[in-house]
Amino acid sequence: MGKRTSALLALTVSMAACASGDPAQSKSDSGVDEQRAWPSVLESIGNTIVMPRLEATTAAANQLSSTADAFCAAPDADGLAASQAAWSDLMGVWKHGEAGQFGPVWMEPWRVGPKVDFWPARPDNIQEILDESFELTAESVSGLGTIHRGLPVLDWILFAEGDDSLAAFSDPSTGERRCSYLTALAGDTANQMIILHDAWDPAGANYLANYLSPGPTTDFMSTRETMDELVNRAIFAVENVRLLKLGKPAGQSSGGTPQLERVESPQSGRSLQNALDTLAGVESVVLGDYAGADGPGLLDAVSDPERRAEIQSAFDMRYTAAVAAIEVVPPPLTESIYTHSAELTDATNAVRELQVVLQVDLAQALAVTIRFNDTDGD
Repeated sequence: MGKRTSALLALTVSMAACASGDPAQSKSDSGVDEQRAWPSVLESIGNTIVMPRLEATTAAANQLSSTADAFCAAPDADGLAASQAAWSDLMGVWKHGEAGQFGPVWMEPWRVGPKVDFWPARPDNIQEILDESFELTAESVSGLGTIHRGLPVLDWILFAEGDDSLAAFSDPSTGERRCSYLTALAGDTANQMIILHDAWDPAGANYLANYLSPGPTTDFMSTRETMDELVNRAIFAVENVRLLKLGKPAGQSSGGTPQLERVESPQSGRSLQNALDTLAGVESVVLGDYAGADGPGLLDAVSDPERRAEIQSAFDMRYTAAVAAIEVVPPPLTESIYTHSAELTDATNAVRELQVVLQVDLAQALAVTIRFNDTDGD
């Protein structure tokens, strides 16, 4: 496809009604002829985006684990900086994948998502583990609850002490325990990313085949159900940026009272970058691009060339505007909530407009059944 030169009631009742529409009328927009192209779109997203990104996520997680091990063998400033950078790299690729987090991310027996990214972190619960004396290994951490493991806990362990972070790892009485927790967390997270990759891998549990070949014995009865899943996940990812990553921390759902405890990755100050990485992942699925590879994306599932061009033009405009609006807000979000509230409001409004393109324009063109977001009520 030509690349760009580049449900929810919370938006408005009219938007939700428009997105879901009359089933009979909506189905006429996405008939049998159009659906013939869908398997190639699903195959491209699976093999061009999902699998390579899982490989990148696994590699980044392994890098964090080995970097943390090296740092804790001899704690110094360079090792701490390398560990923090490795964590940020892993967060980037993980957040990029939020638009495709379904199946093994939430399904048993894998359910990797809550094990690696239950946020926001609970400092008191993290301190409980630091105050304990049981041996901390990747295996022992894997038996702990979600509040004691994963990327948000690593954010706290690596960054919470600010300029005194190295001293916290070097402290004669508590530093060894902190380092043990760091390496155990990193090892457990790497193991979970391997589990997620293997769940999709044709050489493993082969969820990829489940996704590519829907039928009575799979999670998807038809290509339409699979397409519904992909489009809904893209919508959810944008909505989560709007509501959870920006709106709620800024107090937009609490009468203007900021909710600092709802900020994602607050210790590292990576909150706004997380939002940008998530939107970049949505763009990849919509356009079909990832890491230099190019294939059919969700837009290519729209068979009518004129309508496809209209939706792509709207998506390009709204995506660019949303990214620009977020980039205007200076990090860290924990401070900008107070100093740049107007800019944050502009950013959430811009993300809202991007959500409209997906939830109304694209979803209607493909006659997608809009679902409620998994994170409704969070």
